[in-house]
Amino acid sequence: MIEEYVKMSYRNIFRRKRRPALTVIGIFIGISAVVALVSLGQGLESSIQQEFQSIGGNKIFVNPGGSLTSGGEDAEPLTDQDLEAMRSTRGISRAEGALFMNTGVSIGEQTEFLPVIGIPANENIDLVMESWAMEIEEGRMIRENDRYNIVLGSRVADQVFDEELGVRSNINVNDVKHRAVGVLEPTGDPSIDTAVIMTLSSSRDLMDRPENYDWLFGEADEGFEPGEVKEDVEKQIRNRRGTEEGEETFTVSTQEDLVASFQGILDVVRGVVIGIAGISLLVGGVGIMNTMYTSV
Repeated sequence: MIEEYVKMSYRNIFRRKRRPALTVIGIFIGISAVVALVSLGQGLESSIQQEFQSIGGNKIFVNPGGSLTSGGEDAEPLTDQDLEAMRSTRGISRAEGALFMNTGVSIGEQTEFLPVIGIPANENIDLVMESWAMEIEEGRMIRENDRYNIVLGSRVADQVFDEELGVRSNINVNDVKHRAVGVLEPTGDPSIDTAVIMTLSSSRDLMDRPENYDWLFGEADEGFEPGEVKEDVEKQIRNRRGTEEGEETFTVSTQEDLVASFQGILDVVRGVVIGIAGISLLVGGVGIMNTMYTSV
């Protein structure tokens, strides 16, 4: 009897060639979709890891708020005293601070609300540039005496405004006229690619924040473990503020912490994607089973 069933199935398959062909195509598409989704997640993870590796494993970051994602205008800002506490920490070779605030940026009648980043235009400018993966594509980087000169993020130059911008373009930042002297290469980070970069002193005047920072960047000396230096930096700033351990209003992190934070997000995204793919395969499998059953 089994032999008869096999012969019957064989005859039906070749009698209705279109139906089994569509079934095979459906199976192929389902498997390909799962493989593509998983590969996409793995590629995204690899890309993020490579980006952080380019920053360097000896970088240490401080931001306001009790976690990497809890900053903002309501968080207690970092100050010059916090920066000095970081600089005085054993194992820190150098440290700098930066400002980050959204404000109106306009070309003619068009105004956009964009990030404005103030960075120190001194001998340590490379520390901030490396930490944020900034590289110049056109023109030059800002210099210490560039009071009204700025550098444009890649998307500010060619996507944000109706007209394409570049070196020597005139832009109003918070109703103050500035001139572009450079354009950054794309970083993949929207907060950088859509930003306007200026000197720290200019941004402090523009934002009326003479002693505040939104980020501190430090570099650990050779021979020091970044994780241990991170703990010492946290202790120094905590002592300076008179804050008890566990009640910090700031966060100190290393590259590994940033990677772990993104890894957690990617794991959730990957789980959702695989779940959707699994449901799709289940539904498709039931459909294929039904088709094969009714065709025999």
